[in-house]
Amino acid sequence: MRDSAELDGLEGGVGQAMADIFFPLLPTPGWAQALSHRVLDDAEYSYHCRIEWRWGDPRPRSWADHRRRRIVIRAAADRGHAAHASTLLHEIAHLMLPPAEHHSRRFWRHFYGLVSRYGAGGGCALTVDDAYLLSRHYKVTAIKVAAELGVRAARSNLALRVPGEPQPRGWLDESRALERRLHGQTCEACIREWRPGPTGAAAPSTPTPSSTAALAGPHRNHPSRGYATAVV
Repeated sequence: MRDSAELDGLEGGVGQAMADIFFPLLPTPGWAQALSHRVLDDAEYSYHCRIEWRWGDPRPRSWADHRRRRIVIRAAADRGHAAHASTLLHEIAHLMLPPAEHHSRRFWRHFYGLVSRYGAGGGCALTVDDAYLLSRHYKVTAIKVAAELGVRAARSNLALRVPGEPQPRGWLDESRALERRLHGQTCEACIREWRPGPTGAAAPSTPTPSSTAALAGPHRNHPSRGYATAVV
């Protein structure tokens, strides 16, 4: 995740222009919009966040921007629906919690709870065990909370992960193997939704006018309030 200073630098002038050139903004997949809408509706948030879906990055780097009520997903083409859903739920969790909870125990409990409740938000499966394997490189806290929640791999991983030290050899390979498996399990509905992108990667189809309009303003069912307590 990037801090606010880095985000300001990226979004200003040359940084934003370079991001637009190398990581082109493409239509957001319908499942991602639907998943974020469902999570935020259930939490009774006043606004839907805008999701910017950028393709071409060989490794995912994403962040939440509470000031503009948006989430930026720089997506690798070979990750598949479920792995991207894990990243999206991670960023939504940041929006829903105060800044002081950034990657805290409360954050990881909230994130794993979202995965347990919503999964990948479609026909593709995403389990807490999968989300843990995709997240364990962040902080030792991510491993400790997963172990408390009963994730079997986390219990054995605790003895291997040393705070401040690089993640153990093999973990990155295991994560990439999981991403390939999740990509191979992408449901037919998601595959039909995507079309070839400008760099040869899969890209989502153009969103419908109704789904685009839903992102533009406050929910009709809730009083107007923004993301005052969200974290970048």
